[in-house]
Amino acid sequence: MRLTRDLADPRFAQPLSGLYWMISVHQRGQVLRSRSLWDDTLDLPSDDLEPGAVHRHRLDGPGGTPLIVREQRVQHPSPQGARSLRVAVAIEAAEIEDARRDYALAILPSLGLLAAALIAAAVAQAFVGLRPLRRLERDVAAVRSGATRQLPVDHPDEVMPLVTAVNDLLQEQEKAIDHARARAADLAHGLKTPLTVLRALGQRLRRGGEEGAADDIEAIGADMRRQVEHQLVLTRIRTRSDGRAGEPCPLGETIDRLVRTLRQTPAGEAVVWQVDVPATASFRIDRSDLTEMLGNLLENAVKWTTSRIAVRVREEGRATVLEITDDGPGMPPEQAEQAFRRGVRLDERRPGHGLGLSIVSEICAANGIDVTTAPAEGGRGLLVRLTQVA
Repeated sequence: MRLTRDLADPRFAQPLSGLYWMISVHQRGQVLRSRSLWDDTLDLPSDDLEPGAVHRHRLDGPGGTPLIVREQRVQHPSPQGARSLRVAVAIEAAEIEDARRDYALAILPSLGLLAAALIAAAVAQAFVGLRPLRRLERDVAAVRSGATRQLPVDHPDEVMPLVTAVNDLLQEQEKAIDHARARAADLAHGLKTPLTVLRALGQRLRRGGEEGAADDIEAIGADMRRQVEHQLVLTRIRTRSDGRAGEPCPLGETIDRLVRTLRQTPAGEAVVWQVDVPATASFRIDRSDLTEMLGNLLENAVKWTTSRIAVRVREEGRATVLEITDDGPGMPPEQAEQAFRRGVRLDERRPGHGLGLSIVSEICAANGIDVTTAPAEGGRGLLVRLTQVA
């Protein structure tokens, strides 16, 4: 058995070229090999190779060089009958590994560009796809700040069901708020007549000489009026839906008006007032809330001060800071925290119901104003600081 022509790759004819073939004739023990093997043979394992099956091996070749071998058993027809041939082809493993490495190095830049293009496309798709949600977020923020009452209806079709659902919810909430306002107003008007009758009864008892009973009835009536006013203020704060709370309200005008009013009271006319408020200073708050909040704080300062009250406003970056300082006895930090709780009175000897500072706390929480207290400079008196970030 012999080959009638050379193979296409000339390396099969070059000794120790790294490319080899070998054919073993099973019946006769004859071995044919490429000239590149020279005097060596491929040391194939004696495995059971079925006709047509292909096996792959990693063997040592000439000079101990690692080879990758593929072998297959084929049936070769001849005049003497079919012969079983074991055909093996081998190549140096280093050549395959070099080719694999060169291919990887050649394709790596293209894969990198492809990966960068895919990432850029994904980012662009996410940016474009999320654009309606970013706009929706801005519209929700506008509703929350009071700039508008409902979401615009010109959003893409994909988010319109959500916009419609949110607008329906806002409409239902507005109806509930209006209902709560009406009920609170009805309650206030309904209590006016009984309170008027109660006051008249106290005056009648006083004219009849029953001073003790008259004092008790008038105290009860005053307490009820204060409670009603407190609840009306809280109802206005918690149910506001008119969109005014997010607009800037000048501080100087309100502070000047309150100081002029307090100077006309017996307690306030003896106080030395120091007011330093820039004309441009403002809080984003409803005007009635601002009046209620500052009125309670200034009344409290007048109640406790010895002789002097200072009101100062300054800008700290994006924050507006308002400070009210009195030279009264002051209070420890733990008492200052309790003072802003509803109904807490730290000194029962002073007039009041313990509701004013709790209203201040409610107004501050509703308008994003941080309220803190600290001892006044010098350790005597109390400093109340209100801070709102624009």
